[in-house]
Formats: sequence, C-alpha cells, structure tokens
Amino acid sequence: MALPPISEKGRVSVVASTASMPSPASPAARKGLSAAQVRAIASVFQYADLNNDGTLDFEEMRTLLSDLGYPSADEDVQRVMKQLDSDGSNKIEWKEFKKAVPIWEAASPAAPTT
Repeated sequence: MALPPISEKGRVSVVASTASMPSPASPAARKGLSAAQVRAIASVFQYADLNNDGTLDFEEMRTLLSDLGYPSADEDVQRVMKQLDSDGSNKIEWKEFKKAVPIWEAASPAAPTT
C-alpha cells in the first residue's frame, strides 16, 4: 500500500489516493457500506495511523479520538481498544476498524434534519 502524504505538522493527510484505499468490494462494502463510505473510513484509518504500520495503537487511538472532538481518559481509550481489538494484539488493524463502523452508526444519534 502506498504511504499517504505527510503534512507539515507530521500528520498523515486524509486526502490519500484511491489506489491506497481498500477495495469497494471488501467485506465492509458487502455489508451495505457504499464505496464512498469505505474510502472515507479508510481515510480516517490512514489519518490515525501516525507511524504507517497498518495498525492503530493506544496513543494513535487516543489522538484520533481527541482529533474527532472526544478527548478521552486512559480508561476510555482502553475500553475502545478492547471493544475493537478482536484478535487480542493490543492494536487495531484495518479489518477490525472497519467492522466497528456499523457499531458506531447504531450508537450515534440521528443527524438533525433541517
């Protein structure tokens, strides 16, 4: 997978080429996620993967949650990690991350209508 561009602040750019994105025919797409949703989720994952090792560790998850507006205590980050880490590696892989999207959608309040 091609590495996404790095910003001046050392952060991974969320604007990555589609060549580095997971296939729209991936299991997440087959579960009802559109190709655009899979690409958006992949962009978030790549943004959060600060060391580009293909996984999210505790600190990367903490940073992601904070960047999304959810500064979290260690216990909260650990709870999220435990919920997503299905293989017990203490790291969140892409396949684990994308599986969580239906969970997040179910837990999120409905968007306000105008």
